[in-house]
Amino acid sequence: VLSEAYSLPEMLHAYKEVNGLSHEPDGDLECIVASLMLWLDSTHLTNFGEVSMWPFYMYFGNQSKYLRGKLTAMAHHHVAYIPKLPDNFQDIYRGFFKQASSWEVLTHCKCDLFHAIWDLILDMQFMDAYQSGIIIWCADRITWWIYPHFFSYSADYPEK
Repeated sequence: VLSEAYSLPEMLHAYKEVNGLSHEPDGDLECIVASLMLWLDSTHLTNFGEVSMWPFYMYFGNQSKYLRGKLTAMAHHHVAYIPKLPDNFQDIYRGFFKQASSWEVLTHCKCDLFHAIWDLILDMQFMDAYQSGIIIWCADRITWWIYPHFFSYSADYPEK
């Protein structure tokens, strides 16, 4: 029975894989995998009205699920807040195309917005760290060569 993300076969395989890479000039640093676990979920901000946002959270699978599950542990990290299309989107669309957008066009625009946010998050600096690792002096006062890997992703559909 597997109970922790860090004991998954995929995590152990990724650990072996990054430790098999050449790590010059700092070949004496231990290489580790940062297990990134991502969650996105629409949240209402008020009891009245339609004010909401779509936060993008990240957890580290390297931490125990018992620690990640405690709100007081503050194990979650806010990566981004994904905006909604503006309330006047139909007016803007109508100004360009002289008709209201269809449900399919609206869905496509929301999807494009979502992917544009991912493009900002997965910039060249992140992709370089993802492929080559990044050397970080951590809070435990040890310098590690860290390779971020995505191990889980959970999101509600942006249309809701």
